[in-house]
Amino acid sequence: MNTEAEELILYRSFLKEDLFCGMAKVIRDYELQAVGDDRSLFFDCIHRLLDLAGSYGFHGNLWHCYLADLMVNNENSYSLGCELRGEIPGTVNQAALHDMAVIRKYFNY
Repeated sequence: MNTEAEELILYRSFLKEDLFCGMAKVIRDYELQAVGDDRSLFFDCIHRLLDLAGSYGFHGNLWHCYLADLMVNNENSYSLGCELRGEIPGTVNQAALHDMAVIRKYFNY
């Protein structure tokens, strides 16, 4: 895939989400101006996003809603630790900030 999404550390399970990976590939190809073969992937991603919107009640910016839903429902060592103990000191916060920077990039599309 070779997208920025592969740099995720704590939220790596996003890579198991076909819609997220598909959109990450479409975004990467758009940035590289390599649009062409991925037109069908783009329309497939939009179709899946609209289906999710109907099922989950998303409204407004559906891409933002989808990413927010992924983050809120993702169980990783950081989110579970914060849930159980509150603020977690240490370098794990830097890993979380790194992942948020990657996710923010996708959020801006």
